[in-house]
Amino acid sequence: MTLRSSLARFGRVSLGDRDTSVIRRSLWVTFFFTLGHVCYYCLIVLANRNLSPADFGRFYTGWAILNVLGAPGGVFVLLLSGYFAAAFRRGYMPALIAALGQAARQAVWPTILALLACEAALAIGGRIFAIDAFWLGFLLPLTAVASFMVEVLRATYQGRLQFVRYGVYWTVWCALQLLFGAVGLFLFDTPWAVFAGMLAANTAVFAFLLARILLQVPPEKRLHRQQRLSLREFMPLTTGLAASVVLINMDILMSYFMFSAVVNGVYAASALLAKAIVTATQPIIQIMIPVMTHAEGAPVDKRVVTIKTIGAAATFASLGAIVLWLGAPQVCGGRYGIQYCDVPIMGLLAVSAIPLVILRVLVVANVSYKQRGIAELMYAAVAVFVFCALRISRDAHALAAVYCLCCWGALGLGCVLQCVRAIERRRDIA
Repeated sequence: MTLRSSLARFGRVSLGDRDTSVIRRSLWVTFFFTLGHVCYYCLIVLANRNLSPADFGRFYTGWAILNVLGAPGGVFVLLLSGYFAAAFRRGYMPALIAALGQAARQAVWPTILALLACEAALAIGGRIFAIDAFWLGFLLPLTAVASFMVEVLRATYQGRLQFVRYGVYWTVWCALQLLFGAVGLFLFDTPWAVFAGMLAANTAVFAFLLARILLQVPPEKRLHRQQRLSLREFMPLTTGLAASVVLINMDILMSYFMFSAVVNGVYAASALLAKAIVTATQPIIQIMIPVMTHAEGAPVDKRVVTIKTIGAAATFASLGAIVLWLGAPQVCGGRYGIQYCDVPIMGLLAVSAIPLVILRVLVVANVSYKQRGIAELMYAAVAVFVFCALRISRDAHALAAVYCLCCWGALGLGCVLQCVRAIERRRDIA
């Protein structure tokens, strides 16, 4: 194949092939994803307005811990979307229901063991670090597991490429979490009550989705057997994206352990909107994995998907950071802004969001191409940040600056690694 024909093929797939349309599909998912996260951030703002700085810092630290606890399950669900997509492509709904049953059988005991381990770890950690939030530590693992169960059911719609319905159920789910969480907050005025409300909403949505899915196939079709999941395929992406989630939330956890409750509350409030930039790019990853599954066997298609995803993620993150920089006086502090917020800290964390979203895309791309390096780089970045934070950071501003430098440094090393691989690949072809 000549260079000209290769470029023509690449351009034709980039512009016109609906099978690799990450941007078009991600617009739908982003729309509903944004609506859902508006509900989430309304809940966070309600907590910001109704809790003291110390309690809000404790609440947002719990939110960060919930994100970390849910990271392995979230990655597992992302990969399940590819597993469900392959099953649906082979046998439509009967095969998809069989794949769901197979995934449930394999995941039930590991999930129970992980729940017990997290409960024990938070209970022991609370005693060691004198954290006076027993109910918060008790509810966080339960809420994470309930969210995982809902996400598994929603992933069946990803596997069918029914992204509109997938997004609608997400929005309804988040709205119920807002409603139940707000009721808990107003009734008890404590951080743990919010997570109790979210747990109740998760349970209700899980029951609804399970009934909806099981009613879509005749009973005689449900016993159709499906191939087992290969844990070897799941581990690379699970460890890589879990590392990215840890890096995204590690500054919040370090702030909790390094500073007073009030200073931690200020840092948490300043990080709220900056972390929202990272969260807003999640739909792109949710689209990327099933689309790459459907593009299996066409290397140029997978490269197009990767390039589109990086471009979309970098653009969204950059626009978000610019908006926060320009609107900092309005959104940080003031009558209608985030209380306890600090503008310089928010600005540094907004800039940090750009490399974080690109690194997350690179993790998915590396695993898809069966390459290594980016996931290990994420763990190294976490270790370097923790070391520098403990040795250098004396206040919240220094912590934000160290975090920003570590994120950009990790992205720089990741780009160098990708360039070296590209050069080696060209040499092999030549």
